[in-house]
Amino acid sequence: LFAITLWRNLIHQPFPLRILPQLLILVAAALLYWQIDHYYNRVFGRVLQVPRGHLDWLLYLAGGALGLAAFFAEATFPHLPFSPLGLVLASSLLVDYLMLANVTQVRYMPLWPAFGLLIAFCSVLPLLGLDSWWKTIGAQTQLIGMLRAAGLIMAAAGIASHLYFVHMLPGSAQHGRSV
Repeated sequence: LFAITLWRNLIHQPFPLRILPQLLILVAAALLYWQIDHYYNRVFGRVLQVPRGHLDWLLYLAGGALGLAAFFAEATFPHLPFSPLGLVLASSLLVDYLMLANVTQVRYMPLWPAFGLLIAFCSVLPLLGLDSWWKTIGAQTQLIGMLRAAGLIMAAAGIASHLYFVHMLPGSAQHGRSV
């Protein structure tokens, strides 16, 4: 999200310069995903997902539809005193945390609710009197500013989760040996 918002500032450039950053972001994201996946498989072993039930799929579909509606609402009405997309992103972090805690019966990722609340706080900054807060982070609109802030917060959530898991795993798993 953060990289896409940086690209957004270049959108008024001629065609080749406009599309090149998107392609570079796509390639970088694919390479980064591959490297991270390889690292986790090598160090911690392969993790098998719990089969998803119908309720999970309905929640995912509803969340996706809600996110799309929030995006269009924010893009259509750019002067809203809050960010509907930010509130949906915050809610998705909280729901994801609750679903994971329900499946595992363990309270993993204890910071995710705090990161979700931080995104929600950024979403309502205009209601708190900070009408153009996104301009201080170099964004042209509230939508771009919210995506930039959410991207940074979710990256921080990923790093915090990684550090939490590494700390919580047994010593043998931390060194790449079978647990």
